[in-house]
Amino acid sequence: MTETPAVREWFLRFERAFVARRGVLHDYLAVFKAPLRAAREAGYGASHYGARMKAADRAGALTLRWRLYQLNFTRRVDSEAFYTFALHRHDRWRRRSLYVSRVEGTLASRLAVHLLYEKQFRLLGDKRSFDEWAERSMLPVVRALGRAANGDVVWTVPVSGPVPECDMFIKKAVGYGGYDTMQARWLGGTFECSDGITRGANELGAYLEKRSRSEALLVQPLLVNHPDISRLSVRALNTIRVTTCRDMKGNTSAISAAIRLATGNATADNVSQGGLGARVDPVTGKLGKAVKVDEFFDEYHFSHHPDTREAIVGTEVPFWKEARELAERAHALLGGIPCAAWDIAVLEDGPVIVEGNWNGDTWIPQVPGDTPLFTTNYDKSYAEPLAALVDRLTDEELLQLGQMDPRAGIA
Repeated sequence: MTETPAVREWFLRFERAFVARRGVLHDYLAVFKAPLRAAREAGYGASHYGARMKAADRAGALTLRWRLYQLNFTRRVDSEAFYTFALHRHDRWRRRSLYVSRVEGTLASRLAVHLLYEKQFRLLGDKRSFDEWAERSMLPVVRALGRAANGDVVWTVPVSGPVPECDMFIKKAVGYGGYDTMQARWLGGTFECSDGITRGANELGAYLEKRSRSEALLVQPLLVNHPDISRLSVRALNTIRVTTCRDMKGNTSAISAAIRLATGNATADNVSQGGLGARVDPVTGKLGKAVKVDEFFDEYHFSHHPDTREAIVGTEVPFWKEARELAERAHALLGGIPCAAWDIAVLEDGPVIVEGNWNGDTWIPQVPGDTPLFTTNYDKSYAEPLAALVDRLTDEELLQLGQMDPRAGIA
């Protein structure tokens, strides 16, 4: 790449502005201290991560330090980002400039939200409003059974008791990463809950009321994958993360897709919950090898699911064309926002949208999907509507917008 991508340039400017904010003297000192900072980060990365890695394809200790030093000095890449994207591997190192880091992607998403697309963010940032919008837009979506907030539970389906007598999935209305989700399976008298507690209908209703006093909840039906996909997990729903981008002509297209495969007794398929990620071929819908990263940032690759022993590689996603087109259609109807990430579940009768994400994780499309985002139209999708607006921002305005979490205003 001959030019610095806009998304990266915004991040580097943000970092420079953050240093300059502390005064001219600190700015000069930061320039002189940059090599020391990079050396310190390289040393930390080598001792905290690299020393415990077992991967046979990792570079030697000195090479690891030198590579991380270079990236921290030139792009402020920290140890976690370096090892998350496995830039210690020779093949990844050759393509190091093509990967969008988490902090680069988050800044671009925040600038898009605050400068132009707050309305669209409000739809994606709150699972309750997204659910309602998708229904109005006639999109196949997981329709909520109920919502709970401030101790009040409102059911959107007829109920004869405190809760519906069916299998349910409970999650935060504003959240990410699959944290604190719960399955409640109806056993014809009680609910078997994934937290290990069996509850009666009254007890589950009381649980929802109590928990919703501290965080808003969304209650959905507990979905079951198409048989070809359900064999690739023990209990949780597997979803496909489809990343879509929009150009200035209003065309939306999928730039990457990877399926997340739950492991063990996890209630969600998120990588943060121990899930695997496997590339979905954009044309055929066939799966490649699944990837998992452990706490030491070693990568493990799986041709078969580690729990069910079923083949992953070569499995063809049912209704793949419909799933990809569903994500593209949802983005087109949403309008404006440069990039979005859609979680699509393939059920026995076809695909449905589980969630839309305004700031999708950058690991899923780039590592399991093997699609560095700077090889797609990701950067152009952000640059075309935003570059002129970002250029007009003062450094102080850029700092303020870059540090504002859009979710803070959603209760």
